[in-house]
Amino acid sequence: MAHKVHQPFADINLSSESWHVADPIGVAVTICDTGRDNRMEPDMPDTHRVPDRDEDLYAWTLHQAEMLAQGTAACRQLDLNGLHEFLEEAAEEMLSKVASQMVNLMAHAAKVAFTGNPEVIGHWRSECVEFHDQVVDAYRKSMRQRIDMEGLWHRAKRKVRASFADHDEPEPNLPEACPFTVEFLVDPDLDIEELITVVRHEGSGIRHQ
Repeated sequence: MAHKVHQPFADINLSSESWHVADPIGVAVTICDTGRDNRMEPDMPDTHRVPDRDEDLYAWTLHQAEMLAQGTAACRQLDLNGLHEFLEEAAEEMLSKVASQMVNLMAHAAKVAFTGNPEVIGHWRSECVEFHDQVVDAYRKSMRQRIDMEGLWHRAKRKVRASFADHDEPEPNLPEACPFTVEFLVDPDLDIEELITVVRHEGSGIRHQ
């Protein structure tokens, strides 16, 4: 009885870039013509390597950036809904960072202006410089219409009152309306002493009981 010779890679489709073959158990493999030693690699769906945004946001972000960098052919792997949400969240985070540092800057300027404790003035003034640097670094002109100075000043006043209560100082009579503009706070050449003077002049010192 004649025995049939088994040829595991008999069905070969040739192309200019790679050979696609089928082995005896039906697993597709690709022999890549890369100019190096030919290697056989299993065909895997592209989605197999796509990170999940909820499981690993960092890996997902890097993957989206890589797909964008590769151009149109790779864009089919983009998570468009997730990318849209992520970009909106990133923009909000950038705006929130600026707003928070503006609150800290205004609050510390007010604390320097109204405190009766000379031992903390130097520290709070130094903090003003640090917060202002962070505001200048993070602020972009496109944020201007999204910044509510009255809302930020309200938050700053809460911080000042809480800090004074913690230090057993009387509650200061802070200006009702915000004494600063966005343009004033984001000026890279802002004079911290002028910042403190503005809030001091707008307020009236210690609240009378």
